[in-house]
Amino acid sequence: MVRVIEEIFAENHGPDVRWYVMADDDTVLMIDNLVDVLSKYDHTKYYYIGMNSECIVSNFGMSFQMAFGGAGYALSYPLAQAVAKNMDTCIKRYPTLYGSDHILQACISDLGVAITLEKGFHQIDLRGDISGFLSAHPQSPFLSLHHLDLVAPIFPSMNRYDAVNHLMKAANVDQSRLLQQSTCYNNKHNWTFSVSWGYSVQIYDKIHSQSYLERPIETFGEWRKGAWPPYMFNVRELKSNNCGEVPNVLFFDNVEGTRLNHIVTTYVKKTPRSCGSSGNDDHSIDGVLKIRVFSPMHKLHVGDGNRRECCDILQPIGMDSMAIKLRTSHSAAMEMIIDGQQDPIVFFDVETTKRSLDDVRVNLEVVKHCGTVLFLEVDDASRRLTFVVDASSCLCEVLDECDAHAKQRYKDSGGHVMFDYMEKAGIA
Repeated sequence: MVRVIEEIFAENHGPDVRWYVMADDDTVLMIDNLVDVLSKYDHTKYYYIGMNSECIVSNFGMSFQMAFGGAGYALSYPLAQAVAKNMDTCIKRYPTLYGSDHILQACISDLGVAITLEKGFHQIDLRGDISGFLSAHPQSPFLSLHHLDLVAPIFPSMNRYDAVNHLMKAANVDQSRLLQQSTCYNNKHNWTFSVSWGYSVQIYDKIHSQSYLERPIETFGEWRKGAWPPYMFNVRELKSNNCGEVPNVLFFDNVEGTRLNHIVTTYVKKTPRSCGSSGNDDHSIDGVLKIRVFSPMHKLHVGDGNRRECCDILQPIGMDSMAIKLRTSHSAAMEMIIDGQQDPIVFFDVETTKRSLDDVRVNLEVVKHCGTVLFLEVDDASRRLTFVVDASSCLCEVLDECDAHAKQRYKDSGGHVMFDYMEKAGIA
């Protein structure tokens, strides 16, 4: 198998070739993300780009300097050329090495080139349910998944094939954000939200730091039973007797479309939380069954000195559905926490009678200083605030007036008033 590099180079080595990417035939590759990652590197230099296994025992048996071919790796043109030229000599030099990946790594090392690690390549040398791993992806572009036939389907109530295709629904909309983690809080109720875009939302009834959340929950098992220590990364043990550490998990359901320069994805609860009562029944996280996430339409630049995106909770506690908006992290000096929210958020009840333009103008003045507006209606039967399911004609008129007024303010002042109008179906 190691001769594949030599054969491919012989067939394809024209002036337009920059990289040679190798992966197994059962590997899922995120091509757009891979192109973006490789574009960071100078293809005229010697690069061997890939990632280790997730398990220590696999790396120990091969090499900690080896890129695993199941996860995929990339060779720059000059390196592929040098490897192909020295292939026969190298194979003879290492007759006892096991596996083409290990032989290739030894050959590349002899050429004076070390591995460049990209954490988005995933060999998945794990067993069982890897949802905990995928919900806490490293701060690096998601590039590949391997060994999906050896783990449980990555979404509950689906087979492996359908689960992978389901993930690709999100990938086809925004690969740059796929699996990237964002965190927001509601200090009033001690809730923490961890969003893994396109995959899951975890809700905790306890405040947890980002340094805690970036460690995957150990829903999975080690590649080789009994190996210790098992993983190349830190994990959190899943303790069912401690509700503060067991999240209510909602999984990606669909892409609803775009609303006001944001992509709307929904996440729904599939299985009950495996923990006893949280002791706070009035505001239990178990009651949240659906979450909409509003993410910017622009590409997310992950890593390389960029901070994670933050998120804001756009719907008050006490409903079975919620909304979250992702945003760019501000500098520490600019962060504001008001009632547990990052950035002020103002809520207005929208009744069935039309608001006057003067009311709209007053609201816009508040919005200019306070950030985000969420339009809600009151259910007369339950007296609970809910998203508007179908916007009534009068509500549409109010929003149209608001849009027109905002555009005129923008034109007159040259400034920018940022606002979002949101409701259950979304208002364009």
